[in-house]
Amino acid sequence: MSTDDEDIIRRTFAEASLAAREKGLSGLRAHRAVLNTAVVVSTRILHRAVTAEEVERVMGHV
Repeated sequence: MSTDDEDIIRRTFAEASLAAREKGLSGLRAHRAVLNTAVVVSTRILHRAVTAEEVERVMGHV
C-alpha cells in the first residue's frame, strides 16, 4: 500500500470520526460505524477493495 493510499484512509477515517462526534455518537457502535464508513469511502476513492483490517492497521488500532 502506498503512502497516498494511507493518507486517503486516514482522511476518510478522520472525517467519519468528526461526523460521529458532531452527532454525539460514542463508544463501540460509533467506532464500528466510523470504521465501516472509512472502508466504504476509501474503497470508492481508491477503486480497490479496502478492508477493515487495513483501516485499523493504518490508524494504529491493531
